[in-house]
Amino acid sequence: MKHTAVYWLFRMGMFLFGALPARVARRLGEIGALAFMIGARGRRAMVMKHGSRLGFHGRELKRHRRRVFAAYGRYWGEALWMRPRRRPEVESQLVVEGLDLVREAMAEGKGIVFAVPHMGNWEFAGPVASQIGLELWAVAENLANRRIREWFVSLRNQLDIGIILATGRALGPLRVRIVLALFTSLSVSFACAIFRFDGCLPDSLCTNKQGEEQEQL
Repeated sequence: MKHTAVYWLFRMGMFLFGALPARVARRLGEIGALAFMIGARGRRAMVMKHGSRLGFHGRELKRHRRRVFAAYGRYWGEALWMRPRRRPEVESQLVVEGLDLVREAMAEGKGIVFAVPHMGNWEFAGPVASQIGLELWAVAENLANRRIREWFVSLRNQLDIGIILATGRALGPLRVRIVLALFTSLSVSFACAIFRFDGCLPDSLCTNKQGEEQEQL
């Protein structure tokens, strides 16, 4: 029952945010996250702790905390706003740097692993990868809420990103040439996330771009 209620809250959010211009959806996401921050004592403390490790102190540390939650809210605002028909609008605003390095790696004829921090709306990398002929897959959290998990998979599929749900079990040797993205955790509810890549994928279930389940790549 709880999972169903949360799912319909997401659907309501998609309806409301989807009716807004992108800049308004982003701003509303920021405001919502900053309001959430007020009551999220444990998560505030975690962000402050990490900020102090980066050298922030005093007022600057508080500003850093505010920026972290605002960025989290912008992500959700964009995710709830995104629709397939808006893909051209998103692509027209993307600025990409360093593609020459990616093309050099592609020319070697091997798969590529991007191990990057989860910053901003990383799903927008999908259209870029598609434009230059990359088949992009990403490892994602295997959320307990099935309906929300399927929604996230569908959203990323629409942006040409295949999803591998992380269950903690290895698929076996990676035999195909793909581009795999591994991300540290987005959610401010986690202190950190560490991925290890040793030729195996950390999952036993893959979902392709049409949403069909398959046992291996």
